[in-house]
Amino acid sequence: MLENLRSSVEKYRKYARINYYIAYILHFVSFLASASGVLLAFQPDTHRLALALLTALPGLIILLNSTFRFSERANWHFEKKNRLNALLRVSEVRGLDCATVEFAEKWNAIDEAMEKKWPTFSTSTVSKSKS
Repeated sequence: MLENLRSSVEKYRKYARINYYIAYILHFVSFLASASGVLLAFQPDTHRLALALLTALPGLIILLNSTFRFSERANWHFEKKNRLNALLRVSEVRGLDCATVEFAEKWNAIDEAMEKKWPTFSTSTVSKSKS
């Protein structure tokens, strides 16, 4: 069971980094598109379609990021990784037997608490269903 815990820590670390990098890249691309659109607008021979696409891109990225909430999901994964890692460290230091009910209850409590904090899909007023 301790190996499962280590595996979960690594899994959530990986998911956190992926979501963080996606959010970071989207913000960077949005900034570049916005700046490029401004610079392109000053050029007299600018192709209108290119300008339209560049000016629309930041808005599309904002919509994408507010829908999938990559930053919030990255934070959620980092927090879950940290909580599971804390349980792992305590288990290793105290020599807590992973087959004990206490260990399973602590892990279940972390899962339950984190499930309640999961960022819902989109920032709209649609509430997360309780299943």
